[in-house]
Amino acid sequence: MSSEQIIKLSVPFQASNKVFKFSAMGFFLIDCNMLCGMIGAITTYLVIYIQFYILYADEVKKSTFVSRFDI
Repeated sequence: MSSEQIIKLSVPFQASNKVFKFSAMGFFLIDCNMLCGMIGAITTYLVIYIQFYILYADEVKKSTFVSRFDI
């Protein structure tokens, strides 16, 4: 086996053992903990937004607001 063939066979094994790290232009690392935190924050925001939206929609239905188009 030539040295070139040995290198071709060993490269996939070296790549599988290397730990890859993703960063946002070097400011912070993007890892599983950060992604889980972001998903949690977005979910919390959406739940609160939906609650206020439902509350506001109920208030609009109860109000006796007259728009200029109703006149």
